[in-house]
Amino acid sequence: CNTLRVTDTSGNCGASFDIDIVSPGFSSMRTLARHRTVIAAIGPDIIRQIHAHTIRASAPGESVPAP
Repeated sequence: CNTLRVTDTSGNCGASFDIDIVSPGFSSMRTLARHRTVIAAIGPDIIRQIHAHTIRASAPGESVPAP
């Protein structure tokens, strides 16, 4: 990946995160496939402990909506 930023948006209790990731591997994927790829990389044990998350996954050069 080119860029990865994870921001705790829960006030530091670790229950909510914004995940911004830019990777050339996303260039041929639709949004849902990108999200599934990120969630699979995080793993089921960790993802179950997170109450909420926002994923912004893009390929280099794509515009990404602001949070």
